[in-house]
Amino acid sequence: MRLAERKFGRETAKELGVLLETVSGSGRLAEIADLIIDCASGEELLVHAARGGRRRRPGPQPTEP
Repeated sequence: MRLAERKFGRETAKELGVLLETVSGSGRLAEIADLIIDCASGEELLVHAARGGRRRRPGPQPTEP
């Protein structure tokens, strides 16, 4: 929450806090932390966090075997 507030502002952090109330599991929390770093806007962060999906980083993506 603190990182989201520093990067995107108080309102985004509050909305993210509401989404995080339903999150359990360290894996999902790690994904949210990655989203805070990877997303360019608070809106983008909230969309991806609510969707439960990971944002794809620009550039070549790893392929699964």
